[in-house]
Amino acid sequence: MKITAFIAGISLVIGSSTLLSVHYIWLVMALALLKLVYLRQSRWSHLVLSLLAGFSVALLHANYLKPKPIPLALHNTTHNIEGRVVGLPKLIRAADYSKLQFRFRPLVNKNNPKIDGLILVNYYGESLGIKSGDIWQLKLKLRRANSYFSPASFDYETWAYEQGIVATAYLKPSKFNRLMKAAHDFSSIDKLRERISELLKTQFTKQENYALIAALVVGDKRHLSKKQWNILRATGTAHLVAISGLHISLLAGFAYYLVFHLWSFSARLSSKIAAPKIACVFALLAAAGYAALAGFALPTQRALLMVACYLLFELRAKPLPAVKRLQFAMVVILIFDPFALLSVSFYLSFVAVCSLLLITNTSRMQSKYFRYFSWQFYLVLFITPLSLYFFKSASFVAPLANLVAIPIVSLILVPISLIASLLMIFESLISSFLFSLLNPIINILDSFLSYLKNYNPSGSYLVINHFSLVFLVMSGFALLIYAPLFRIKLLACFFLAPMFFGYGHALKPGQVLVTLFDVGQGLAVLIQTQHRSLLYDTGTMFRSGFNTGTSVIVPYFNYYHIRYLDMIMISHLDKDHVGGLKGIIDSGLLSYGILVSSELIPRYTNSSISCRRGQVWFWDRVKFELLHPKFHQLEKNRNNRSCVLKISAGKYSILITGDIHSSVEQRLVYTYKKTNKLKTTLLVAPHHGSLSSSSWNFLRQTQAEIVLISAGFANRFGFPRAKVLARYSALGIQVFDTIKHGTLKFLIDAKVGLSHESSWRINNYHYWQRHPEYSSKQAND
Repeated sequence: MKITAFIAGISLVIGSSTLLSVHYIWLVMALALLKLVYLRQSRWSHLVLSLLAGFSVALLHANYLKPKPIPLALHNTTHNIEGRVVGLPKLIRAADYSKLQFRFRPLVNKNNPKIDGLILVNYYGESLGIKSGDIWQLKLKLRRANSYFSPASFDYETWAYEQGIVATAYLKPSKFNRLMKAAHDFSSIDKLRERISELLKTQFTKQENYALIAALVVGDKRHLSKKQWNILRATGTAHLVAISGLHISLLAGFAYYLVFHLWSFSARLSSKIAAPKIACVFALLAAAGYAALAGFALPTQRALLMVACYLLFELRAKPLPAVKRLQFAMVVILIFDPFALLSVSFYLSFVAVCSLLLITNTSRMQSKYFRYFSWQFYLVLFITPLSLYFFKSASFVAPLANLVAIPIVSLILVPISLIASLLMIFESLISSFLFSLLNPIINILDSFLSYLKNYNPSGSYLVINHFSLVFLVMSGFALLIYAPLFRIKLLACFFLAPMFFGYGHALKPGQVLVTLFDVGQGLAVLIQTQHRSLLYDTGTMFRSGFNTGTSVIVPYFNYYHIRYLDMIMISHLDKDHVGGLKGIIDSGLLSYGILVSSELIPRYTNSSISCRRGQVWFWDRVKFELLHPKFHQLEKNRNNRSCVLKISAGKYSILITGDIHSSVEQRLVYTYKKTNKLKTTLLVAPHHGSLSSSSWNFLRQTQAEIVLISAGFANRFGFPRAKVLARYSALGIQVFDTIKHGTLKFLIDAKVGLSHESSWRINNYHYWQRHPEYSSKQAND
């Protein structure tokens, strides 16, 4: 209970929408004093102190130790910055480009802007020869990290904050870009890791084998191919290429038993220092050395702290039970880094250890082989809820894959590759022989995992929407396995229900739920009636292959258990509208009925139909009508070919216009001025708030109450433009945009009218994220 109170205290700071002042420490001290005076040694007093301790630790870290994102004044500004390359630079290759990505720590000098933290730099161009540990002067265009704020989407801003990254940047070609000081091979841990990784490459002819060994020896995962990552994720074995708790613990165990037995051979040495004590020291040194080879990444630091806590308690005359050691390790880790609560690896590590302790304590009478098989099963079972919450998928072949892969990787590949890497310095012949032994083993493992991947059923139909439900499902698994009575086991089944039934939206006939996704500089709108759904546009796609269909829309569908779309409508073929389509269809998460577009879509020409003016259909007492383009009318400008869709529920409606320009707007005004069909309650702004659209006559004709703008934060086009916003304001139209609000939801009811359901960025804002009040206008100034 005390640990729970300690974590609750940390959560009070982390969950706050504002950075609490460090002066709250005085309030904590006053409360602690009151506790000493009035509560004395009661059970509640310990809980109160634990809560206050967690609050204080997190508050001190947040104010003094955790790097904060760059101020808004530095966003989109360019500076010549001197700094050191941190970690291992990563070269990302694609079909038509290559990108160098590395972390850069600015030096403290008068020429640099005041930046306390790491900058994640991207560079497109010819190689500058940037190496780990080198000091460079670089011309960087700085940007704040920015997330697509939508349910279940990856929160890039939180990840950057947890990693200590305070800004992203583009390296601009310039005469000011120059190497100030080259790092020597042993000048830093990262430089040594980079050198070892280069030497490892000479030992392997097969790129895939080298990539795996480099990941296991020095934590260099840069060379793992997309194919390898897909296999590892599909089989639930991606954790094996991370130098984390499993590998560090096993190495510490090897060192412990080796030193223990060697030391025990000498009676003289054993009489001076007991073998267990010296073995603990060497085990800790081995664990620290391996963590250093991994670059002391945050998950590795936590794993090292866990091992250190375990070994230090082993030195006591009366060692603590394993559960007590685990609790102590958790407290130490959270004191060291309270923001570990934001990290997936923190939960995965402790759940893995807890499952190991659980099977160890409940299977003492069973053979060690039975315990090993049971541990694999329980490990996957208890990690599945975390995987469903954080990664939105689970691997059902993971128990079998890990059953084979864990001993091969941890007991064969890691020890041999570490010994061979050490021998590279002294004896290259023996080292090469040891590395050659690894090739057939890696090939067999790769073939086995590839085979399992082909038979892995998708776990995407399972979902856990809220973090609190993770522990509910875990409790259900525990009861199902260990409960003595059948009635209790039956009750456990209800605890597992959240995996199969996500939170949807219960709509009635005549109701329309409108979801405007935050897809950056693009457009995607989901229209849902009682039993039907339509997706209008799919967001954008980038050269890297990243697309908002896969990263924003598909996670949302999974979050709300949407498995079927009655219609996908693509307004026109600009990539910021059609870019996510391939990602959505290829995800395999859902099927769709009709694909509609103003033009034939490459790759889907046989399954798509054209949108034309006059097409009308009804879903659940809701009317859908296309107002543009006219049949046989060919617009020269692609934007003007956009499908213009009006959805009406009673006298309330929404009008979605794509990227039409003012010329088409005037044509629509002329065509429908007698029918009043342009009149609407909710308007999705034409062309993201561009000056080419939202003309006065069109806006007056629509008589919209609210306008929704989908635009990217600080986009290069300056959308939405200030003059357009002024028009909306002059006409009394309330403005909501995805830059400020994130993903937006509105409910239209034929009887009640229009209601604003949620603004995801505003509702889920934390103090380290871009403030919602940093509006579109400010972003473009």
